Amino acid sequence: MKARPNKSVEISKCSKRLSEVGFEPTPSHEDQNLRHFLPEEDDKFLERVRAVVEEEKHRAMAAAEIDAAKGAIATAGESREAIQSGGLHSKVQVMIKME
Repeated sequence: MKARPNKSVEISKCSKRLSEVGFEPTPSHEDQNLRHFLPEEDDKFLERVRAVVEEEKHRAMAAAEIDAAKGAIATAGESREAIQSGGLHSKVQVMIKME
């Protein structure tokens, strides 16, 4: 059986992360200081936390892919312009610039 980390520590870390992304716990959770959940409530809360963290991870990966695509498009455009305007000499300069 896989050992679970201390639930109150995990909940505290997840709660902090959720606050950073704009999620606020319900007042009853604040009143209980996130430490006195019933096991079902704890599992439901952790599942919500995992879903939010997973969604943020997907958004971050999508943003990174978009940035990489924009960079590739810009580089291709610069290369095309250099080749069209100056021939092989410009192409070599662009390749050196990219390094």
